[in-house]
Amino acid sequence: MTTTPLQDSTFSACEISLLKLFSDDYQLELPRYQRPYAWDKDNARELYEDLTAAMKNDAEENYFLGSIVLTKKAGDRNSEKNKFAIVDGQQRLTTLTILFCVLRELAEQEDDKQNLDQFVRESANRYAGTKNQFRLELRHQDNPTFQQKILLPGQLHGFLEQNPNTLNESLSLIQQNAQYLMKELSQASSGTRDDLTTFLIQKRYMVVVTAASQESAHRIFSVMNTRGKDLSPTDILKADVLDRIHEAHQEFFMTRWEEIEESLTRDHFTELFRHIYTIKKRQKPGRSLNEGFLTDILKQKASEPNYQQGDDFIEDTLEPYATAYKSILEKNFQGPSKQTDQDRQINQCLHSLQKVTSRNYYWVAPALEFIRRFEQNGPALSQLLKDLERITYGMLFLPLLRDSRRPRYDQILAALENTPDDQPEQLLQEDSPLQLTPTEQRDILNKLEEPLTFLGTELKREILLKLDGLLTEAGATYQRNTITVEHVLPQKPGPDSEWLRNFTPEEREAWTDRLANLVLLSRSKNASAQNYDFEEKKTKYFDTKQQPPFALTTQVIREQEWTPQVLEKRQRELISLLASEWRLAK
Repeated sequence: MTTTPLQDSTFSACEISLLKLFSDDYQLELPRYQRPYAWDKDNARELYEDLTAAMKNDAEENYFLGSIVLTKKAGDRNSEKNKFAIVDGQQRLTTLTILFCVLRELAEQEDDKQNLDQFVRESANRYAGTKNQFRLELRHQDNPTFQQKILLPGQLHGFLEQNPNTLNESLSLIQQNAQYLMKELSQASSGTRDDLTTFLIQKRYMVVVTAASQESAHRIFSVMNTRGKDLSPTDILKADVLDRIHEAHQEFFMTRWEEIEESLTRDHFTELFRHIYTIKKRQKPGRSLNEGFLTDILKQKASEPNYQQGDDFIEDTLEPYATAYKSILEKNFQGPSKQTDQDRQINQCLHSLQKVTSRNYYWVAPALEFIRRFEQNGPALSQLLKDLERITYGMLFLPLLRDSRRPRYDQILAALENTPDDQPEQLLQEDSPLQLTPTEQRDILNKLEEPLTFLGTELKREILLKLDGLLTEAGATYQRNTITVEHVLPQKPGPDSEWLRNFTPEEREAWTDRLANLVLLSRSKNASAQNYDFEEKKTKYFDTKQQPPFALTTQVIREQEWTPQVLEKRQRELISLLASEWRLAK
């Protein structure tokens, strides 16, 4: 194929065969900032099936694989050795290298093995002054195993049998994909494998975009991959931050960055950046997260002397927020003085707040900032989170659209920004946006009187657990995933049931899903038992000897009858408890 390079001042691009790409013309390695190998078996299968289908459909046609982005390694621009850093294309290049290794191990003739090995390693030539070296180098955590157990001839089968629990996530994925390719190609004939190898080398092309600088490479990477499956916005941010750190310290801070990311998982790590952006700017990024964060956060202090020091961002921003976020996700905050009761109250608030995340996730940013700012002040942090829980649950009862809640949390963040570290009590004043207004309190109380159908089962359960803890004074801890919300007055009573005699249709409609009629059980639902008459339900279905004695359920068992009058009294008592806990007044 004749290729015409495309060039401008920032990059050049041309179509290159795999024969050339996996030759002495290119020695490829991953920069320190790169994300780990992330292709799973489905990705490997898709690549393999695309290759075999294209080969069968028209083996005479050149086959276009896609594009990769490279940049000439700093310090090697005038070198005869063609060393390139992979900015984008790691997944495909790694998987293709694995494919070559599998084909090499399955080759029946020694000459074929040596020929295939040339696409994996550069051969030593004492006259040319070269030595054996691998054509692809992965990130430093994976590279020793990748080269010694996969790229070296004769080692692959042993790696495939290795216990995957001894491998990190990226090496485990490499192992899975190598196992898949080995299985598929082992079932193919040697002729088919030869045809595939020839097709790969002679008919397979990629567009290689070579950027003039790291900055232009990252920009091309962002444009080409913003919608890509494997791209995390924090990968580009990682590159920018590490580029601002002195080269002598890059390895140290790269390791710290990756340890933080691994401790949170990649998805939560990305979400952390969104929350940090919200805290700093009190709005969503107006563009992609990486572009918004880069422009509005990392470059906002461009005029300051220390701006170029990315280590400041990692030490002063990323690590403290990551520690706080991990406490939120795991609900395991521990204060400096190990005050167990106080820590328990904080973690109960975090647990309760997490239950509302699907309906209202805006609480996370203020909680992050509370923990980061006041982790040394346990009493203040406990009260702030308790008030955050109060307003977050209170908003469930207010007639607000989901996105209409965000401005209130932005106001909390603005007030927090103007609150000195030694004066957190300012946020507890009545005029603070963290506090419910008198009108909001009245609206919440009115809404508590109504059927709670609008809340959904999970949130009803959390409110009932809150009430149960208030009834037991010191609170109680249960395994939440075994707890169900039950209706004393059944939702669908039987035709001969006493419920039909004790309640009119209007009363059943009014009371069935109201607070007073709901209890907690630690058992699976039993559709027939739910319709028992009251006395039978108490003895057979609400039996506390076979499950935790929830205070709410125990109260019901003590009742002699279940009537609208009993429900009226119970409704007043339960709402009074919540009104006291959440400081609600009409």
